[in-house]
Amino acid sequence: MGVKTLGTIPEEIVDKYGTEAEQLGLNRTQYIRQCIEAGRTVFQSSGQVDIERLREITEDSQVTNTSNDLATADSNITETILKNLPTEEERALSIEEIQEIVFGTEDEQKKQIKSTLQELRQQGAIEALVEDGYIKSND
Repeated sequence: MGVKTLGTIPEEIVDKYGTEAEQLGLNRTQYIRQCIEAGRTVFQSSGQVDIERLREITEDSQVTNTSNDLATADSNITETILKNLPTEEERALSIEEIQEIVFGTEDEQKKQIKSTLQELRQQGAIEALVEDGYIKSND
């Protein structure tokens, strides 16, 4: 089967996918294929995540963030907490589990900050200082 394209995407998105793929030890094509397949597996045409399928996939892991609404970085913390708290006492979440649901693991937070700083530098919005710090650009 030959190579098929689905259109074009902005260069900054291509760079972001490349960075994420590299962090996982994959090439960009492998990474995108895995993302598409994972998305197809749990995403319904209604725009909701198939919670039951996601639970099956993550049954043996410690994943607790199984809200069926797709969260964005701009999501309200209160809404995120309420969407993810179980109603059953035996499934109660600890403060640490809630913190991870809202903010991710420490490694995930560091990766996200690093990725965001890279994007902001590429956009010219910030500058990296030699002394290992960042400032907002004057532009």
